[in-house]
Amino acid sequence: MIVFLDTEFTDLLNPQLLSLGLVTLDGREHYVELNLTTDVGQVRRKASSDFVREEVLDMWGRIPGSSATEWEMGRRTGEWLLQLHEKSGTRVEVAFDYAADFEMMARAIRESGLWDRVREIVIPVDVGPLTGSPEGEIAAEECFRELSRRGLRRHHALADAGALRAAYISVKAVALQMASKDRPSRSEKRLEAVAANGTNIANRAKKSVSIKQMSFPSAEWCRAVDALVDGVHELISPTGELNLHTSSLSLAAIRAMAERIRKLEADNEGEG
Repeated sequence: MIVFLDTEFTDLLNPQLLSLGLVTLDGREHYVELNLTTDVGQVRRKASSDFVREEVLDMWGRIPGSSATEWEMGRRTGEWLLQLHEKSGTRVEVAFDYAADFEMMARAIRESGLWDRVREIVIPVDVGPLTGSPEGEIAAEECFRELSRRGLRRHHALADAGALRAAYISVKAVALQMASKDRPSRSEKRLEAVAANGTNIANRAKKSVSIKQMSFPSAEWCRAVDALVDGVHELISPTGELNLHTSSLSLAAIRAMAERIRKLEADNEGEG
């Protein structure tokens, strides 16, 4: 299965963990934040940059039950990941768009004494290249608008993890939709043009694609989706026309890649 990770920390030069958010593909959440009244919390507050104090720490206390000591942050996170592994029966892919997020999480779990167990069941996956597309960015912005109802915004670790999940789902949906058709109709060409210039893709995909909430078996799935997105984008010119003659991939090849992804999903459902 796959979960999406984000952390907030003191500053870029000497990062120290302040909060950590994880969201599963089906929307289950885990969030912990450092209790700023502890000795460690007070030290890290002082060590935080002006930006962090103004934009991050002012959102403290908005998730009930999330306040924790430094040790508790790692312990709760490690136990949560171990429970996911036990329930799913598969290793847990931890998706991030910034490598330091995974390093901070691993350090916190290590200091809590659980890393020897957790490292056996997690797989780090950098989805930044996949989700940093126009489609993904628009989906992320929609997610932030929804989360504002809970008093959360960008630079809250749980909000950023949720936005990463939304971006990932959007990119997957658009890629599979484009790859599933034999011949693009005029409306489908318009959709492909939107994918090229990055406007309104999330809304269109949301209305036309039924996204199945499921867990995925391994990093193989992520690599397959990444290759699929690259292939689809290679077929589209900057003006939105199909490059069937210049692309190294045909529509048939794209469809075959999509079928591979669906098979991986079906195999995983069978295991569950």
